[in-house]
Amino acid sequence: MMLIPLGVFAASSFEILTMWATRQRSFNSIAAAQVSQSLFGEALKIGLGFAGVSTIGLITGHIFGHGAGAVSYLFKTGPKLRSACHGVSVKLIKLLAWRFRGFPITRAPGQVILAMATQAPLYLVAANFSVSVAGQMGVAMMAFMAPFALVGQAAGRAYFAEISRLGPGQPHLILDELRKVTRMLALLSAPVAIILFFFSELVASLILGEEWAQAGRFVSMLSLALVPQFISATIIRTLDVIEAHALVIGLHITRLVVVVGAFIAATGFGASPEQAVLTFSLVLGAHYVIQNALVRSALGQAKMVKP
Repeated sequence: MMLIPLGVFAASSFEILTMWATRQRSFNSIAAAQVSQSLFGEALKIGLGFAGVSTIGLITGHIFGHGAGAVSYLFKTGPKLRSACHGVSVKLIKLLAWRFRGFPITRAPGQVILAMATQAPLYLVAANFSVSVAGQMGVAMMAFMAPFALVGQAAGRAYFAEISRLGPGQPHLILDELRKVTRMLALLSAPVAIILFFFSELVASLILGEEWAQAGRFVSMLSLALVPQFISATIIRTLDVIEAHALVIGLHITRLVVVVGAFIAATGFGASPEQAVLTFSLVLGAHYVIQNALVRSALGQAKMVKP
């Protein structure tokens, strides 16, 4: 419990500095900070593990990893950061906190709902099938989501930096950027989705062993939602710039509902684990297609009301 305040401070500092570096389009600093975070945090976890410190070692490594990333930012961008702080007053902070109050008020619960929707498939598989199948699903989700989360985050930051520079007063220019990044992400993700669909089971069997073939089949099914999911993870940042908070939380709630509904419907009809995951993937892919259309629609409405 005593580590929680330190952990919140370290994670918050890292996130704030990451967002500031994003607005500055300082992607080299972001890359260096992420490397520092990973190397220092994981090395500390492993070192404490060898020293016989288990649970507390994992938590400590996670906290100090974020701290190392924050320190890396200060070394890389310290002078610019100090310059940016000139003229900042308590009055200005209060004014900005009130002006952008929609972010903490609506986005905080929205992120909790998003986290629930992201983890729901694993818990639903465990609840409806077996621990063994849940383990297969966990490996599939980790193998499928982790690499694309990293690439998606990088693309999202670059896109957000560009559209933030344009500002909400130029939605027509933001729409041009959205179209370009959508085409680029589709071209990048489509070949990967095809490869995953046809070869995931084979690769999982060769690398992890035949007992993990089911995890490969799960990855193959999850790949059906890859392209719209990959695009959505980036272009949803559009809603941050136009401050469409209600739409964001609505999309997160909808995702949670459709994910849970897909599993309940599939298992209600006596579906196998593979059939349940396939149903979930198809429904999730459809959700992302609709979500991407709604982001464009929201931007189109902003175009009509913004000068």
